[in-house]
Amino acid sequence: MARLKSIADRSAIVWEIDQYPFFIGSRGKSSASGAVIGRDEKGAFISDNGSGELFVNHRKIERKELVSGDVIAVGGGSYLFEEDEADVSGETPASDPAAPDKAESKDEMELKVLFTMDMARPLPGLDARSVIAKARGSNSYAILQFARLVAAVDSVSELLAQTLNLIFEVVHAERGVIFLYGETGRLEPSVVKRIKGGKPPDVDTARAVTGKAIKDRSTLVCSDACLEGPEEEPSGPETARVRSALVVPIWDEEEVLGAIYLDNTIVGGLFHEDDMDLINVMANLVALRIRQEKARDRARKEELLRSALERFHSPDVAGLILRQSDSGRGFKDFVKEREVTVLFSDVSSFTGLLERLDASEAAGLLTEYFDVMTDVVFKYKGTVDKFIGDAVMATFGAPISHGNDAELAVFAAIEMMRNMEWFKASRPERQKFDIRIGINTGVVIAGYLGSGKRIEYTVLGDPVNVASRLQTLAEPGQILVGESTYAKVSGMFEFEDRGETLLKGKKKKTRVYEVRYSLAGGPSLA
Repeated sequence: MARLKSIADRSAIVWEIDQYPFFIGSRGKSSASGAVIGRDEKGAFISDNGSGELFVNHRKIERKELVSGDVIAVGGGSYLFEEDEADVSGETPASDPAAPDKAESKDEMELKVLFTMDMARPLPGLDARSVIAKARGSNSYAILQFARLVAAVDSVSELLAQTLNLIFEVVHAERGVIFLYGETGRLEPSVVKRIKGGKPPDVDTARAVTGKAIKDRSTLVCSDACLEGPEEEPSGPETARVRSALVVPIWDEEEVLGAIYLDNTIVGGLFHEDDMDLINVMANLVALRIRQEKARDRARKEELLRSALERFHSPDVAGLILRQSDSGRGFKDFVKEREVTVLFSDVSSFTGLLERLDASEAAGLLTEYFDVMTDVVFKYKGTVDKFIGDAVMATFGAPISHGNDAELAVFAAIEMMRNMEWFKASRPERQKFDIRIGINTGVVIAGYLGSGKRIEYTVLGDPVNVASRLQTLAEPGQILVGESTYAKVSGMFEFEDRGETLLKGKKKKTRVYEVRYSLAGGPSLA
């Protein structure tokens, strides 16, 4: 026995096909409209009966052999064709002697004819979901397969493509689009799909319907009655009026990442609550995968940035910079006046050193020296602002102040001098050299400065220039500090007053102090 099931509403009306021809969408054999189901030696078939609007499995046809599970749409109605195995085998059912004579009245015949009816509703139902759902156990199979897919695919783009493929297996969608928000904040189509031979979706219309669902913060299931647009059919060859639509936003907690859009231009009221529930599960899993991918991307970028930052900043300072970069405000808000202590360390008689060494030997020696100096700066919570030739510029108090930045800078200078002793002890005579250090404290402009193509954290101001001049003034192995630094740490270290000196570029003389230290011991934070 063959039968038709309505898939236009939740009434689940079933019409048994107990004789052929069986008419759909007309009130009698003489009416040239709708379609007719017949049977020949190959089995059941359906043919257009003059309507010009017969679709089977979303394709417009004139005649087609029917198999169990075919979806028929004609005259505004949509139906699922089912056939028992005995009918499929080609066996002709034995005539029932109790069956009434075929020469029936017109009224009796009309009871066996399926009339065209407009059954579309905003939330229609589907009694028999599809052949796939029937064979595989409804939505549970699709959800299981999709969960495996989410874990298996290598990228989000591949996941989105496979998502639409699976959706088309279990939902009667003719066209689909997965939108994601782009960098401009606009919904952009990431994946577009249509059934074979179908018309492409109108992305602008799909975006408009999707935008409404997202604005209302809800899943949208609708048919002709709730789809806005002109009443007439579109005139363009590549467009078609949307008869059914389903939109499910892709949510990541409170943030909308995009949406899954499905539609059908053949059958009105095709999608229903079961479809909505299934696609909601899929959308949630897609959102989870996108969130995981974003987290991995952030971790990779943070690792690269941290690796770069830790070349110049101590780990705690690098952490602060990373937090600032994640604040969403960028770095402009972090340019401000700060009191800092600036340290300059320079190689004494560097030109003579270069004359004794070839280029590669000199480069290797300086790299090892910079590594030693950087470790000391980081130990005392400082930041390596930059390397200037053979000089190291370090700051204490920016971007993080520890309250005793001048003290930390002097401790660092003393340890630099001590470390130079064992550094020289391990070198041949031709590679030995001394350093000199200048330190000064004052208010500077500190922050991320530079051009649009290159930016760096640095400090600018007169205190920086004074520290540089003090370093130039110092003798090999000598640490000189300015008056402001001396005022902050005079009771913690031993100093010798070197008197007032007119530094280059200054109009007033600067009083200079030398830090007295012992290479064998002395002040230390350890």
